Amino acid sequence: MTEENLPPRIYMEQVQLFQYSDFERMLHHTSLVADQVVGDYKGSPYDASSSPRMILLGRKI
Repeated sequence: MTEENLPPRIYMEQVQLFQYSDFERMLHHTSLVADQVVGDYKGSPYDASSSPRMILLGRKI
């Protein structure tokens, strides 16, 4: 079966406004740590005033 024979896929994205300090607080009592913060899906540096996103890259400790 090819892709054109399939029904269209529908995705829903939910976004909530958080500051980095909110994530620090939420991660504090977990086994997770944020190693890096980037500002978009290309991995550009995060800037609170101009980045379209705040994406945390991390790991389980």
